[in-house]
Amino acid sequence: MKPRLLALLLLALPIACHATVAAPPEAPAPQPIGQFVHRAQVSAVPAGAQSVRLQVNVPAQTTAGTLTDVTAAVLVGNSSVEVALQPGVADTFESATLSLSWSAAGELVLKTEGKPVELDLCFALLPVEGAVATEGGSEAAVEELERELAAKTVARIDERSADPVRTRFERVR
Repeated sequence: MKPRLLALLLLALPIACHATVAAPPEAPAPQPIGQFVHRAQVSAVPAGAQSVRLQVNVPAQTTAGTLTDVTAAVLVGNSSVEVALQPGVADTFESATLSLSWSAAGELVLKTEGKPVELDLCFALLPVEGAVATEGGSEAAVEELERELAAKTVARIDERSADPVRTRFERVR
């Protein structure tokens, strides 16, 4: 009888040990630092202009965090369109009033046939991995992102520089 009891105990020990090993808990999805809008406008288009090109180089990763849920809301004359853009995935959109292209590297190009254009580039900002999300994010890092987007927003009218492009950066509450 004793050998059977010993055998049962030896069998039960690995089972008990295995049952106590728990899988590590899944980390919760990171919460966005906030929602932001980068606005760019080319409104001073001379009569007779044939083309307007607005370009924004959008970084996927910044010191402020990672851009996600990117949407381009575009107004050309009284025609508007909203296009969801996925960072790292190229996409295009064309209509009678505009052409929009989005490269995998984050280059957004809007083209119109000589019409003024307004762009609202909307996005959420996820904190840098390991950082603690705070309301509004690190102010200095968000301000750096604002400056970077403004510097990387350029326009051309009929292949000539259309400086300055009016830009504005806002937090959406």
